[in-house]
Amino acid sequence: RNSLYGTLAEERFVVGERGRMRLVALAADQLAVLEEYYAVDGPPERAPPGGRRVWSASPAYPVGLDELRIAATDLGRRTLLAGDRAVPLWQLVDADPTVVLTVEGAGA
Repeated sequence: RNSLYGTLAEERFVVGERGRMRLVALAADQLAVLEEYYAVDGPPERAPPGGRRVWSASPAYPVGLDELRIAATDLGRRTLLAGDRAVPLWQLVDADPTVVLTVEGAGA
């Protein structure tokens, strides 16, 4: 949930052969999130019917990560989607609201 706009948004990553995460798409239910909050490459497009979000766009800049740190506070209600499984990170917050995702091993 985008903490500024209060609506759902997604940052979609893929994991490459060497285990490096790459940002490949951005998606949101509110058009303004993509137009004003994120840096996108071209105008956002309506997502195909049946998609999780209403709008999608490609990121304006390449983003590659070996590690992804996620602030899992209840403000943005960050949720990790793993296939069909949703892990509500913000509900798991204890004293230290940070989740670290690291890809290990070849072909992971």
